[in-house]
Amino acid sequence: MRFPLFVLMFLAIPSCASHKYEPASQEQILAESETMELDHVGPCIHGSVITKHGVPVANAPVRAYGGFATRWHIGQTITDADGRYQLCGLQEASRIKNDGDEEWQLYIGVCVGDSGGQNPAAVLPWKDVQLPNKPDAMLELNFNCSLEEIVEIE
Repeated sequence: MRFPLFVLMFLAIPSCASHKYEPASQEQILAESETMELDHVGPCIHGSVITKHGVPVANAPVRAYGGFATRWHIGQTITDADGRYQLCGLQEASRIKNDGDEEWQLYIGVCVGDSGGQNPAAVLPWKDVQLPNKPDAMLELNFNCSLEEIVEIE
């Protein structure tokens, strides 16, 4: 099925809808996350999720996607009590080789929150990143967003 270009462009425009995100209670946060150490297995992205006021967001879903226009899920985790997360084993991401690069890079989209089945790139805080396609690759990626941006649709 073919769509006119303006329809595809419209689908790619982020939504401005606001939805309330309620952080989980202490009981819902994974116990081992309180002393999280990086388990470096395969390419990893780690960082933190904090509000615009500097408050860590606990138990927020963090998801990674491969692909460029068509995205596929390659990993997920939740933030710990301090808002920290790590996503490892991301070798299923897309590969890209930029002009002048000697080696291929992994191209990964990372988002925070729950899109409720909607396109996560359109409704959630989203960042596209590249990191070396090497097992020891590590990238720090931090999110600073309002709780309203972390969508949870029921």
